[in-house]
Parts: sequence; C-alpha cells; structure tokens
Amino acid sequence: MKTLVLFFLIILQVHDVYSCFCKREKTVKESYKSKFIHSIVHARVLKKTKISLKSLMKESEIDSLKNGGNNSHEWELKRIERNDIYKVELELIKGFKGNSKPEIITIYTHSNSSSCGYPWFVVGKEYLIYASSEKIASYTFYKMKEKFLWTYHCLRTKAFDPLEAEELSKLSSKAKNNDPN
Repeated sequence: MKTLVLFFLIILQVHDVYSCFCKREKTVKESYKSKFIHSIVHARVLKKTKISLKSLMKESEIDSLKNGGNNSHEWELKRIERNDIYKVELELIKGFKGNSKPEIITIYTHSNSSSCGYPWFVVGKEYLIYASSEKIASYTFYKMKEKFLWTYHCLRTKAFDPLEAEELSKLSSKAKNNDPN
C-alpha cells in the first residue's frame, strides 16, 4: 500500500503538501491567559479579500529569494505570489484582550484550513476572533513589513457565541482589576 501511495505522489509530482494538526483545544480561560494570543475580539466581517503573502513581506526579503539562484527559491517565489492568504477587515464590536481601540481592525489567515487557516469568515457575520501577532507557521522565516494579526482555526476563532463572549467579559474584567484568577 505504501508503495502505491508513493507511486501516485511521484506520478502526480505533488509539491505542496500541507497539514495542520491542532493539539487539544484550549479552554476559554487558557486561551485568554496565553501569551501567544495577543488579541481577542468580537467583530463583524466587513470585507474578505484573497491576497498574496508577498504583499505583506519586506522588499529585501523578496529580493533575497529572487537573487538566491536555485530552484528551491523559484518554487518559494511562486508559493508566496499565490493568492492564498485572506485579509479580513473587521468592525470591532467589543475587545476582550489586547489593543481594542481602532474601530476597524485587519487580521490575516491562510485560505486553506489544512494549512491551519480559518477560511470560514463570511461578510456580515459576527465572530469571536482569537489572534496572534506571531506569523503563520509555514511563514515564520520571512520578514514582514510590520506586525500583523493572524488567526488560525486552532486558536478558538469561531462564529459568535454569546456564552463564550460572557466568559471572556468576566476574564477581561478580572484582568482589568488585577485579579489573577
């Protein structure tokens, strides 16, 4: 059986194989206290656009890939030029953690759930979004123009849930009052 699978992979010349593996989902409290999660918001999706990773990268980083001179860099250039990132513009309804001052915030996610993205955003719908300024796993080696907020389906991001929002409100109030629990 292994030989058959290997044969088909060679025949099809599969180059892009991605897989996302989420450990157990953290509780709301664990997620709130996580140093990896920098922002938690209740927001409405205003716009969802597919963009390339290249549009977020520093020019010097792109130039170094162009001038690398080997086939792996060519493959990588093609990969970053594909429109496989969602740029999601959101109207902030309530911030629970992190900077919640701007009324419009932007987050990024991979357009494919097998790459840990959260592609299920729908314009007009409300979500609880858990976001990190840490870059998406497969892109951690690139230098970005600035720090962006990313979300992944492993971070609890989901359609708005009033019970979870209530729990987040309590955690947020405790944090503001310096209550460690």
